[in-house]
Amino acid sequence: VGSSLKVDGYTWNPVDPQRVKDFMAKVKQGRHKS
Repeated sequence: VGSSLKVDGYTWNPVDPQRVKDFMAKVKQGRHKS
């Protein structure tokens, strides 16, 4: 999961804020379904 949140998916790149927003939106969707 960690690398998927990085710029271009590369481990040593910084975290990509847009990827984090998209990921958290999906997490919140999943939480509301249960």
